[in-house]
Amino acid sequence: MKNSDFCKFNRMYFNDRNWYLSGESSKLTKVISEDEDYTIQFSYRPNDEIAVLFRLEDYKEQVLGNKRNGASDNDLTILDDDIYQIEIKETKGIDHSKVLKQFDSGWKWVSHILWVADSKSLCNLKRKYDILIHLKIVDSNRPSRSLSRKPTLIWRRNEDCNYTVINWYVPKGTKLKCPLNDVVRIALRNDKYLRV
Repeated sequence: MKNSDFCKFNRMYFNDRNWYLSGESSKLTKVISEDEDYTIQFSYRPNDEIAVLFRLEDYKEQVLGNKRNGASDNDLTILDDDIYQIEIKETKGIDHSKVLKQFDSGWKWVSHILWVADSKSLCNLKRKYDILIHLKIVDSNRPSRSLSRKPTLIWRRNEDCNYTVINWYVPKGTKLKCPLNDVVRIALRNDKYLRV
């Protein structure tokens, strides 16, 4: 996001800033995503001048007083050179129709947030990438070709859905740290996006 677009966004939401983090291109921004089964520390260095990172649950809690209000949505959103919506699942099978509904619900919130900040051009963000990180927990006592010393993101092309699926094999009990720039690079290679 360019500085001028971030100024519009920040001017609108500065008083309620508890729900988002911003970072400049030279700085690494960290955000934690917690679930019942896992905690992931994400790190991200913006591709553009400034990036905004947030969890829609934090926004809903700030604005509506309850993070569970509304339909289920995605876990993390990044507003940078493009929009990146990220969902994390730790299940053996993925219900793709449910994931699509989560991305659609998340997009309704994000488009509203952007429209309130800049109704004319949505902060000049033109493309939205939806990314599913599928956590695959493996027993660290068993040797596995897919398991390395640190978590490895393995990209899988899925033609059946309109989003990028990334399988992430992690040892059981590992504290998860995820460099989001790697995730974004995989999504850009996959080139599945929607014009906004």
